[in-house]
Amino acid sequence: MTLIPINITYNGKPAVVEFEDSLTFGDTELLIGTSVDLSDVTKPRIDIQKYRLNLLALTVKKAPFKTGDINIIKMQDSKIIKTILKEIVKVHPLTTYIEDWMETFMSSEAMTSLDTQSTTIVPPSSVGTKKRSTGKK
Repeated sequence: MTLIPINITYNGKPAVVEFEDSLTFGDTELLIGTSVDLSDVTKPRIDIQKYRLNLLALTVKKAPFKTGDINIIKMQDSKIIKTILKEIVKVHPLTTYIEDWMETFMSSEAMTSLDTQSTTIVPPSSVGTKKRSTGKK
């Protein structure tokens, strides 16, 4: 995991924000688990607000404000946060995480349907081999 710097102006002064270019598996599960409702998999509901806030809290590691705290992020100037978020979503697009989840879901759904299908096995005939009559004697 590498930190990516973003140059911003904070309170009229130059500042640097650094964010992670990669998340742990647990962080990605938390991010999507709190942002996407798959109770109806045909119509996933995405809470963009939660995704953006959680993404900022999980990825920003250095900033001129306290990191990892959603309430602190909410109190920052919108222009500053949008500048930071614009760079972070280039590296962490929501579609990547949703596609990963859906791929897992589709695979598990396919496995479930295979597990529940019954297979009929027809035993070989025990009557013996029948010979075809040619009509000649």
